[in-house]
Amino acid sequence: MPAVTAFLTFALVLVVWGARLPPPRPIAQVGRADRAPSTMRRTVADPGPSLRVALVVGWTVTACLAIGPVPALLLVALSVLGRSSIRSTRRRSGAAAKARAMPELIDLFVVAASAGHAVASSLEQVAPRAPPAVRSEVLAAVARRRRGLPIDSVLAEMAGALGSSSGPLVDALRRSASSGAPLLPMLREAGAGARELRRSTAEAAARRLPVTMLLPLAACILPAAVLLAVVPVVLVSLASLR
Repeated sequence: MPAVTAFLTFALVLVVWGARLPPPRPIAQVGRADRAPSTMRRTVADPGPSLRVALVVGWTVTACLAIGPVPALLLVALSVLGRSSIRSTRRRSGAAAKARAMPELIDLFVVAASAGHAVASSLEQVAPRAPPAVRSEVLAAVARRRRGLPIDSVLAEMAGALGSSSGPLVDALRRSASSGAPLLPMLREAGAGARELRRSTAEAAARRLPVTMLLPLAACILPAAVLLAVVPVVLVSLASLR
């Protein structure tokens, strides 16, 4: 029975770990990003979904044979909830990291615009120097622009990849590209708004911190204090009564 329990625990870990499989990666770099789309890098299919399904089915059958269908279904439900929680946490942390990097990204566009670059050339200059949290999205926008896509389409796809925090930046770039309006004032306004948003987000997180600390306080610190302060006194009192 301990061997069965260990196997089930290991299978549960594998199921939850399956949610962390990375997306498909390029297997060959055939040509530069500014060449035709047919010479771009090729990708392989992601084996993650099929692997996760196989793990869930195998673990469910094993658990049903070992501990019965009801506990097995409960454990499967817990594993699925854990996987969903991991994925949602990863999405939230990625969006938060992009929002935190937005002021620095806008400042780089301000530097490029101050040097006289237009929208397309600003993308070229900023992409390799962008903060790590948003660099891949800006590099992808540059690659799409080199393939000949319209700048509006490139900016729209970049906005979707960067999230809602990039709205002021993308709006400034789009307005300047379409109407020829001065880019620098709009970027400075967008940068001020992004810094204010980051400051307010940090303040809101700081206000939530005491509430977040209530769970470990109630579940860990208080029981430990009772165990160290009250239990020895009770044991000594019981020993003196005998």
